[in-house]
Parts: sequence; structure tokens; C-alpha cells
Amino acid sequence: MAELFFPQLSTGALTQYPLKRLKSVHTAGYMAEDGTKVMYVDPNGGSLTWQLSYVGLTQDEVTSLEVLFEACGGQFRAFTFLDPLVNLLGTQWQPDATVQLSGNIATNTGAVAAGISQLLTIPAGYTYAFSVPGDLSADPSANISILASGPNSHNQLVLSLNRSLLVYSGALADTGVGFTIKVQLQPGQSIDLSQAQLEAQPAPSPFRPALGGIYTNAHWGTDELIFVAEGPNSFNTNFSIVTHV
Repeated sequence: MAELFFPQLSTGALTQYPLKRLKSVHTAGYMAEDGTKVMYVDPNGGSLTWQLSYVGLTQDEVTSLEVLFEACGGQFRAFTFLDPLVNLLGTQWQPDATVQLSGNIATNTGAVAAGISQLLTIPAGYTYAFSVPGDLSADPSANISILASGPNSHNQLVLSLNRSLLVYSGALADTGVGFTIKVQLQPGQSIDLSQAQLEAQPAPSPFRPALGGIYTNAHWGTDELIFVAEGPNSFNTNFSIVTHV
């Protein structure tokens, strides 16, 4: 079966507010003969639950949710869910041969442009916002490139390094799976990646540490997906998504 991903809305967002994310842990224990109670956390017993509510969904948005629900057989099959509340980046970057990484600082020591990137197993054609702090002390003429690419297309944005925040936002015309974000540096340039952030939405949020947030074993929390029609092409619904952590 093809990979299944939770769909984005027509706005480029994954969910609407308000939404809740609940984390639960499973604690196991036993009673010793002397009456002492020993408790410990089950490392495989935790779960995350997202409680999602939607209003004003279009028929196309309803259809995209129904298609995923049917493909999963309700709660039966897993799908990949991109947490809308976290930074999707991982902690490991892949530098080109001439890029040296010292802590969170990447420097191009070569004579031609080179970069540092992350490849994530997520839909290439979703709307993403990538942000990384710039350098207000840099020469105003210094430019830096942010490249986004999928299996079948790519896009490059050239920005002045002399700004507080460098932002790439957009969606590739690509139905494949696998999205690469790359910061390309000119010879001698450096960039601080400590506050780099990737989100599946049109605009960046305040920075949150890179925790991943790509859950490949998510399940519907219901076996019945119900939509309420509030008017022409306007539907409401609510449901939960659950994954083990």
C-alpha cells in the first residue's frame, strides 16, 4: 500500500485551532514482600493524542479526510502525521564536502557555493515554512540561498543575509515523498542553525527546539468519521489521532 499521510487544508495548514495534544505514560510496578512498592515507567507504554476540531471545511477538504480514513480502514492501518505544534527538523544535518560544522555553526570553507541540508520522509508537495536567523552584522550585499526539493521538482530562494530572520515558504508542484531543505552558503559564509525550524504551514511560528515531530505510526482515534453540514460547502467535525511514543 502506498504511504499514507494526514492531509493539509486548502490554507496550507494541517489543523485548526483550538487543538489539544495530550501525552500519557504507562507506569508499572509491584509490591515487594516487605511491603515496599516499586514503580517504574514503561518505555513502550506512552502515547500522544491530538484532539482536533474543524469548522468551515470545504467539500474537497472533507473528501481528503474521508479518503485517508477509508484507506486506513478506520483505526486499523497506520498513517504518518506531522505534528502541527513542533519543529519538524531533526538534530542531524548533512553538510556538503566543504562545509564544516562546529556545534550549530556551519561554515563553507570551499571556493564555490556549498550547503547543509536535511532530508525528511514527508510529502514534497505540502506547504512548508522554513526559518533560520540571519546576521544583522553581515554585509548588506551578502546573499544566501534556501533550496527546497522533492523527487521531481525544486525551488530556490535567494535572500539577503543581513536580516533578523530568513524565511522560505511555499509548496512544490511535486506529488512524491521526500522533502529536502538546504541552506546554501557562499565561500566563507557561516550560518547559525541553532534556531532553524521547519513547519507544515504557510508562515513560521516562534522558535521551538528541533524534536522531529514526524509520527509514522499514527492512527485514527475513532471508527466513525462524522461531518456536520453547516451550509453550502461548509462542514464541521472533530476527532482524535493517537500514536505510541
